[in-house]
Amino acid sequence: MSVLGHVFNTLATMSLVQLLLAFMGCMGYALAQGGLLAPRGRQLAGGTALTAAIAFTMLANDWMAGIMLVAFAVAGLGLFVAAAWVLSRSVLAAGHAGATDAAFASTDSPAETEADPDLSRPADSGYASPRPPRRRVQSA
Repeated sequence: MSVLGHVFNTLATMSLVQLLLAFMGCMGYALAQGGLLAPRGRQLAGGTALTAAIAFTMLANDWMAGIMLVAFAVAGLGLFVAAAWVLSRSVLAAGHAGATDAAFASTDSPAETEADPDLSRPADSGYASPRPPRRRVQSA
């Protein structure tokens, strides 16, 4: 049996606890690398991911296969992030190229063309809250 065949066999025989630890490790790693949490939260998520990865490796039938599965998970998440980044950059570049081509092809004056939206602020969703805004009371 090849090395990868052994790793895939380990995947087929994983218990529910091992699956839970693998999920916690992957989610902790993703949260630790992303910008969703504050620095303290990223540290906790990284610690959780490391602890779950170590526990997963210790509970695996073969510790070498467990280490390889953890490495494959980290590499897979890295490849996903890289693919998402390349895709977003290509779509952004295509959008800007199409916008400039349309602007130069137009015979209208530049003042009549629509300006690029300001993406630094969130867009107005048009939702109006049914409750009146809260008034803040300052205490002396």
